[in-house]
Amino acid sequence: MLATNYYIITEIRRDQSQSLKRYCSTTLDNIEINIASMAASMKKTSTMFSSKQETQSYLQSASRDTHQLQRQSFSDLIGMSQSYTPDLVDIIVWDKNSPTSMISYIPADMENFTVERFRNSAMNKQSYFEFYIQPATREPFLMYFSPVFMTTFSEDFGKYIGNIAIICKTETLSKLVNSTFDMQLQIKDETSKRIYSLPAPEASNPKIYEETLRIPNTNLSVDGTAYQSQVSLLNDSRSGPLILFALLSLFYLAYIAFAVHHIIIRPIHKLNQEIESIDYEHDKPQIR
Repeated sequence: MLATNYYIITEIRRDQSQSLKRYCSTTLDNIEINIASMAASMKKTSTMFSSKQETQSYLQSASRDTHQLQRQSFSDLIGMSQSYTPDLVDIIVWDKNSPTSMISYIPADMENFTVERFRNSAMNKQSYFEFYIQPATREPFLMYFSPVFMTTFSEDFGKYIGNIAIICKTETLSKLVNSTFDMQLQIKDETSKRIYSLPAPEASNPKIYEETLRIPNTNLSVDGTAYQSQVSLLNDSRSGPLILFALLSLFYLAYIAFAVHHIIIRPIHKLNQEIESIDYEHDKPQIR
């Protein structure tokens, strides 16, 4: 009985491990799909916004008054951008001097983050994605940085005139990452090797599964690692009754052994001692 229970519990543990591996793989697939879909929308928004004459005129002009007048003509363009990207938070344009928020005012730390990227001469003429973690709330945002080149005017055609940053919420992604308490997730920038989301790892426990997925058409990848410690036998709904049954069986066998010893073995042993002590020559044995 105990051997059978042990075998069943071992199979349950193996089944839990397989379930965790499938859960880890499925979560990674969902994150990949979520980021890939969001990245495609952000690229479309960036292309649409930066290719418009209004945007290029805005970036080409150095006059603050002209900037203000041109900004008022962006409402339709912003509405189209928001229809492309429902999670759109803001669009930041950079005219090589200062950033301008086209939709709303963003926190100072987020603005400083974008300005730092815009001023990076090694990166400001490339298109790439970045994850930004807001220090106060730990909320992750996905950003897409792209240069803007003159295309709507024949004069200075192809000239680099500024940059654009598309900022989006990642509520679905945040829920996927924060709901996984039984594995470690990492979202990496393959270019800078920065890690954007990292639950506390269980380095002292053996890994049972590890997978890395590259996000298509981005510089990002997502890693998932499942650890043995998260496979909890006692928390499984099927293992509880079996463990209880095994313990009851152990107590039952112990009780049977105790009863056999006191009801059968001990009286027989006592009777044998009495028989051995009989003196058949002098005593008159009585049968009872």
